[in-house]
Amino acid sequence: MRHCWVVDPTGARAPGLLVEWRRSQGWEGRVAYVVDDGGEATLVEAWVPAEQLERRRGP
Repeated sequence: MRHCWVVDPTGARAPGLLVEWRRSQGWEGRVAYVVDDGGEATLVEAWVPAEQLERRRGP
């Protein structure tokens, strides 16, 4: 597992954990991350296009 940023189409970022990769139409990463759902924390587990994932740098 690796830490990553999940970036949505608006540019908002959420910290996530990259669990695995797969190749479909292009590369996708299976990630788990938390989003704010109107004041509630919701855990999301999804396959996300590689273009929407960024490596987290630093500690």
